[in-house]
Amino acid sequence: MRTTGRLARLRDRFDELKIDALILSSPPSVRYLTGFSGEGWAIIDARASIITDGRYTLRAEREAPRIERICRSGSMRDAAVERVKDGRAKRVGFEADHLTVSARDDLKKGLRGIALVPLKGVLRVPRMIKDASEVKLLRQAIAATDKAFRKVVKGLKPGMTEVQIALEIERQLRVAGAEGPAFPVIAAGGPNSADPHAEPTDRKLRLSDNVKLDFGGTVQGYHADLTRTVFLREPTRKQREIYNTVREAQLRAIDACRPGAVCKEVDAVARDFIKEAGYGENFSHGLGHGVGLEIHEGPGLGHTSEDTLQPGMLVTVEPGIYLNGWGGVRLEDIVLITNRGHEVITQAPKLRF
Repeated sequence: MRTTGRLARLRDRFDELKIDALILSSPPSVRYLTGFSGEGWAIIDARASIITDGRYTLRAEREAPRIERICRSGSMRDAAVERVKDGRAKRVGFEADHLTVSARDDLKKGLRGIALVPLKGVLRVPRMIKDASEVKLLRQAIAATDKAFRKVVKGLKPGMTEVQIALEIERQLRVAGAEGPAFPVIAAGGPNSADPHAEPTDRKLRLSDNVKLDFGGTVQGYHADLTRTVFLREPTRKQREIYNTVREAQLRAIDACRPGAVCKEVDAVARDFIKEAGYGENFSHGLGHGVGLEIHEGPGLGHTSEDTLQPGMLVTVEPGIYLNGWGGVRLEDIVLITNRGHEVITQAPKLRF
């Protein structure tokens, strides 16, 4: 992973952030700036260092060969304090939305005379816009996810339990080339599909079920996210109506994805259509979110989001309708924002009625 440019751009912001060093403790931040995927912190000042332990030294050498590596023998706090003092920093930023109060207090004790500056979302904006290497990895993760879906959906049949389906999805993700699931697999049939984040149970599929599948694979830490709702037989009139409403809402929202679009306005495109169809109270979550080293990252596509879409962003578009006691329908694709508009990266098939 090419991180030199990212480090340089971060250092260029130090004056704006009023710091001269930065402690990164969240794994996605460490990986984004150094390439290292193991457990550890990163210290960024005039140089960049990874602090880890003997379990991860070989991985650090392999993944971050150009970054200074510090193998701690004592506590993370002591190693970080020693490294910060060695850099002679006076004002040190830390990730306020990740570092615990206890860890911050421990650092403060060891860094007397050095100001600790809480920074919220310090890498949120840079990470929203993916470079070419990140887009390539996301395409690979999405392709593996699409392939796994095609395999799994062919084997669905009445009598299978949701747990069995989830296990098969995980297997097919690895067969397709993913490192593993990006998040706990959602496999929900019948009334269970009305829960947007249902957990797989021992409930057996019935011929009349909506079957909602939400999963994704990872490739080198980059996450895919896919949702499809399928049927085991010819759908009923109500199933068709709700499916087509969700599908049309998604198509309209995807069409609204372009550079400069305000995310809450894209959300409104889908939300208003579903509301006009009479199901406004049954669309209970935001339209989507960014994907990358985390399954949920910026920008947010929700009714309160002030984020604006820009070229290089990859976002999910995933409207849904959920009826308690009946079931739910959700469709989700990942969309790349381009200079001229957008590209739908997800290729898993959808139903057409």
